[in-house]
Amino acid sequence: MDEASKASFLANQMISNGTLPAISENIKAICDLNDDSGTGVIDLAEIIMRDCGLTTTLLSTANSTFYSPRTPITTVSGASSFLGLRKVKSLALGLEILNQHKDFLRKRDLIKLYANSYFTATFSRALANRESSSRAEEMFVAGLLYQLPRLGLANTLPDDYHKMNTLINDLNYPESKAFKEAFGTTYQALSLAVCETYNLPENISEIIMGQNQDTLSEIIRESTAIANMLFCEKGGGQKEIKTIETNICGILDIENFDLTAFIEKTFKDDKNIQSYFNLERDDIHIMIKLLEWGKSNPAGIAMQLDFRSAEEKAEIFNRPEVLIGKYITDMMVALKEGKELNLILLTAQEALRRCIPNSYTFMTFIDLDTHLLEGKFYSGEHPKINAEDFSVNLVKLDSPLITCVRTAKPGSWKHADGSTGLPKQLTYKMKLKNALFRPIIAFNKVIGLYFIGRDKSAGEFSNQEQIWFEEISDHINKTFEKF
Repeated sequence: MDEASKASFLANQMISNGTLPAISENIKAICDLNDDSGTGVIDLAEIIMRDCGLTTTLLSTANSTFYSPRTPITTVSGASSFLGLRKVKSLALGLEILNQHKDFLRKRDLIKLYANSYFTATFSRALANRESSSRAEEMFVAGLLYQLPRLGLANTLPDDYHKMNTLINDLNYPESKAFKEAFGTTYQALSLAVCETYNLPENISEIIMGQNQDTLSEIIRESTAIANMLFCEKGGGQKEIKTIETNICGILDIENFDLTAFIEKTFKDDKNIQSYFNLERDDIHIMIKLLEWGKSNPAGIAMQLDFRSAEEKAEIFNRPEVLIGKYITDMMVALKEGKELNLILLTAQEALRRCIPNSYTFMTFIDLDTHLLEGKFYSGEHPKINAEDFSVNLVKLDSPLITCVRTAKPGSWKHADGSTGLPKQLTYKMKLKNALFRPIIAFNKVIGLYFIGRDKSAGEFSNQEQIWFEEISDHINKTFEKF
């Protein structure tokens, strides 16, 4: 079996064993997005809003010192406007892959490998930014994927993985030679096989394989070396640090590079590090000192890595009662500043998605040519539902939705009330049990309808959630009157 075939076999074996997650619907959807499409930002925002965890992580990244926005970015649409579609698409792709792998960790020692993957990615992005590359976000994804197969290998073939580490640590084999002897292929070939298995964009695999972008590929290799010193058993030392500093000076064409200062700044700039790994600044300082000393392993500090405690702290700031005020304020400020209409509408969708979870939200408008009430925006967890699935004929006088449009009065619906008038396939996908809807009004004329529904498992809407829905709807009406 040649190297490519062996690599493909290993990638498929890891996925079939459940140690390398199969590609999610969100990742597929992000990869399929057309950068040149006029609706790209809207489509991407709808994908991101399916996953509240991804939304939170993306916003944390956009607000990091790495990007340094002048005012805090609190919405996905705001991040898209500030960073641009291509950057947000790459970031979302990388963070979604990262979140997906986090759920597959089974042993504490694998958390170090997970950290190794993340830090390779964030070091790659930071170095690419120093090189003034416009592809820094792509470097984040490429760096992440270059390291992530280690997780699958350590879980799928623990004996072979142990053999590789023994060859490296005890017999001083170069890592490439040890990997080839343990697994019968090269690590680069395996990373490419994972890219192909996931059907990821060609520009990502180009960087990993060193095609057309030699500098970027060299950056990934040095970032991998830095992360390995922090999270693998071999550790560092002044000689190893000097070697990497010299290599990076050559790559970036600069005279001096302080590796320890770079590591400390990267930790400081990336807000996700604390929330993902529960590493405080003092922990980072100790790890760097151990790295410089070279006689003790920084990975010892990493044994305390823990996701849950840090994520519990973040939950305080993601409570609906805290978020709703922020979103309403953002909408008011955006309206006052004359921001683009679609961005304000996306902010409203995002507010409902995060503050009224486990629901399906549609913003719909009347098409006078077709006499239909048609979906324009959708947010919800179901990946097979699109905004266009919402379609109700205006002549359906028995539909409570059309009654809402005709009377300009809000309404509600429960399963016992009979048909909503929605297409049966959409109702089936949502397993719809109850819903709220309110008219969208501009200059005393109904132009559409705001709809939010839930299935049986999510329960009915609380009084508080109903009030929030009313407030968001009122702000949408004010927005249309201004425009």
